[in-house]
Amino acid sequence: MNDLYLYENIPMNVSPIRLIEFHSLPDDFFLHWHEQTELLYLREGEMTVRCGDRIINALAGDCIIVNGNELHEGISGNCDFICLYLPPAFFEDQYYTFKHKIKDSFIEENVLKILEKQKEKKHADLLAVKGYAYLLISHLINNYTENTFTEIRYRRHLEKSVKINDAIKYIEDNCFNDISIEHLAHISHMSEGYFCHLFKSVMGKSAKEYILTRRIEKAIDMIKSTDLTIIEIAMQCGFSDANYFSRVFKKYKKCSPSHYRK
Repeated sequence: MNDLYLYENIPMNVSPIRLIEFHSLPDDFFLHWHEQTELLYLREGEMTVRCGDRIINALAGDCIIVNGNELHEGISGNCDFICLYLPPAFFEDQYYTFKHKIKDSFIEENVLKILEKQKEKKHADLLAVKGYAYLLISHLINNYTENTFTEIRYRRHLEKSVKINDAIKYIEDNCFNDISIEHLAHISHMSEGYFCHLFKSVMGKSAKEYILTRRIEKAIDMIKSTDLTIIEIAMQCGFSDANYFSRVFKKYKKCSPSHYRK
């Protein structure tokens, strides 16, 4: 990928499998991507993560799967969780995307076994880590695969994602300001028509719909965490008309902003 400011370089240390324990949502869980497939297993609490254009809400016992090269970020959470990174090499030249949220005792057991063996750091234990990782990957492929790609198809899919990364980053940084499709196409170095087609094929919705979605998500956070009035929140989230904000909010949340706050 050429958008290295969104890229996270994940050190693998001695073992190609990296597993980290977290006791709260990291402050630096901002928008980024990496080649590894990431598995988040929640031991306690709750977490909300955005993967591409999907919002994933998870509770204790759930697993969130972040597919390789997928833009993602932590939105909110009060949780204790384990983060497991699975490198592309472990999939042996096959490319998969998986369901984003699952609950499975087999995955839980293998994540905990990897955690236990990784702490030992003996050569035999590192080999066991690889074994449990392969069992976990096999289970994911057999039960939770959404798409399978050949290398050529995967590279084409990846190239499409790369082309709209500048636009995604711009939307994140300027979500509350006026954003024109013309400008997004310009910074993405493509015609407006082709940009609109490519954005929707990658994100599953138009750029305008995506911008509205991000504004509503930010408005929801403000409704939950501030005492600002609904009108003040609408203005701060880039809606110049409170009635329009209410209509858009109802479309996405099936209730009014004031009812949601109650």
